[in-house]
Amino acid sequence: MKKINKYLIIITITILLSTRVNASSPYNNKTSLSVGVSYSDGTSSVTHANYANSTYSSMGLTTKKITNTTTSNLLSTHSNGTKYLESGIVYLIGHAGYNNISFLNNIVISSSNSTTGSLIGIGSFDNSKTALITFAGCETALQSEYNIARFAYESGAKISMGWTTELNIGSYKNWNIRFNDLIKDKTTSVLSAAQSASNHIYLFNNVKNYKIYGQYNKNPWYFMNTAIIAGNYGGSNNFDDISDYNLNNNKINNKINNINSQLLKFSNDIDLNNYKLEINGVHEKYYDYVLYVDDIRTNLGYTIVENNRGEVSRIVDNMNGYSYNDIKEIVSSIDGNNINLSKLENKILKKHYLTYDNGLIQIKDIIKYYDYETGKLYYVFEIEISGPSGEKILTTHVEEI
Repeated sequence: MKKINKYLIIITITILLSTRVNASSPYNNKTSLSVGVSYSDGTSSVTHANYANSTYSSMGLTTKKITNTTTSNLLSTHSNGTKYLESGIVYLIGHAGYNNISFLNNIVISSSNSTTGSLIGIGSFDNSKTALITFAGCETALQSEYNIARFAYESGAKISMGWTTELNIGSYKNWNIRFNDLIKDKTTSVLSAAQSASNHIYLFNNVKNYKIYGQYNKNPWYFMNTAIIAGNYGGSNNFDDISDYNLNNNKINNKINNINSQLLKFSNDIDLNNYKLEINGVHEKYYDYVLYVDDIRTNLGYTIVENNRGEVSRIVDNMNGYSYNDIKEIVSSIDGNNINLSKLENKILKKHYLTYDNGLIQIKDIIKYYDYETGKLYYVFEIEISGPSGEKILTTHVEEI
């Protein structure tokens, strides 16, 4: 009888321990932090931080926005005592590398467990209080490295998101607006919101190379509004269950031929010679057929999406009711300004060099671009700014023709 009672006590204790609510969790942590700054090189992520902050405010969160980073303000707390970097939602956008994201006043947030002066280790905070942390910057989820997005997830954050490639903050602005417009409904999952935002064609489609770690099929509100059972962090929601979709180089031509045939079945009057194919995506593969009129890129076309099993999951008509001939006629009718590209390029570089002399600045590409939403023709200069520690940011200079 005594043995039975002893076993019952052990079983009861085990059950209690395995079903207790984790004291350190996002539950009731209805706070947010948004960080974006204007750099001396002329680039700015403040607009992105403003929109993120507005989104979180509309969700009823206690918000904090920081646009002039210092050690003291980043290490401060909300009025309820919650540290800013332990908020329910943390949004960071800026110059970045695979293991850090940097801001003004030499502030660097990195994949480290310690904080010393302006070097702030994200692991020195209780990440398990955070439902969603976003590292919006170049290569913050670089897959060949132990990146900062994965580090934050493994340090306790329920969901962490970064990018596996360079991220142009111009195209990311529009992508992020679409993403947040869904997140703020408190029900759409992070993965679904990212997939929906990626259904569109952007000037720089590498914005679709997001990588999500953690419980991707939940909205962050779920964790802030639900008492989570301790230890219930993995299971079917673990990031390992979203297989990264890597195309086999030996099969890529067959794959493209198959995707081409899918598009022609979808719309048999398409002339593929008028489109250029761009392939992006990690959790699923995005085949963007971008419409070109002669050498002029547009934000029109078609997007075919393949899941990680190699099955076409959706085809999106991004022509918005226009035909190739419609756009050709519109572009031909635009009486543009004569622009000296060489002179303008030197002016752009001079502007950045005058304000930022601690790294490398280069114009990666010059694109002639028609935006159907504005109805205008532009020259777009893609500018890459690399910092002394390898962090970088991609931005654009847009000149109307």
